[in-house]
Amino acid sequence: MAYNRKNFLERVLAVQKIVLAEQEHGATLSWIYRNRIKARFHISKSTFDNYLSIAAKAELNRLEECNQIQK
Repeated sequence: MAYNRKNFLERVLAVQKIVLAEQEHGATLSWIYRNRIKARFHISKSTFDNYLSIAAKAELNRLEECNQIQK
């Protein structure tokens, strides 16, 4: 699979979904990173924090709109 913005945003969205699901059970961000994210996605803590600050769902929607207009 080629690397592009869509793949990156889908990865970010996957991380964000895991975080939301774990936070419902009362887990902290540090625990979520150490026990759920680090081994699966192989990213650093600072990258994890950056992923949480991205509005991935909105950007994916914008990309899909742009792709539909271009077709």
